[in-house]
Amino acid sequence: MVINNQIGFTTNVSADRFGRYCTDIAKAINAPILHVNGDDIDAVIRAAQLAAEYRLKFNQDVFLDIVCYRKYGHNEGDEPMFTQPLMYQTIDKHKNPADLYAEVLITQNVITAPEYQKMLDEFKEFLNSELEISKS
Repeated sequence: MVINNQIGFTTNVSADRFGRYCTDIAKAINAPILHVNGDDIDAVIRAAQLAAEYRLKFNQDVFLDIVCYRKYGHNEGDEPMFTQPLMYQTIDKHKNPADLYAEVLITQNVITAPEYQKMLDEFKEFLNSELEISKS
């Protein structure tokens, strides 16, 4: 499983690997490669299930390439807007996967917008309380 978060953002994609995808190495062992959009949570789950079923049935390797991005760069010292300004202008405007999935669930009447906001608030509160605990 590869969490393909555009780690080569400091260089052009054409200059950072031999093939188009970081998982092209799987071709050397004739392993199937499933590429899936990290923004589509349901597709990621389906692809992971398919990969697991394939491995169980055929006892062979399979690669799952979840294509996503790093919103804030590689680490605290990086500023990807310097090296990849067009990509990061697009990423900056892009909704995060949690909000995209919440929209799907709200549209399907699985949850309401207020319920989602409540879950977000509770999770942020939990993280903040854990942070305070870690300081002591």
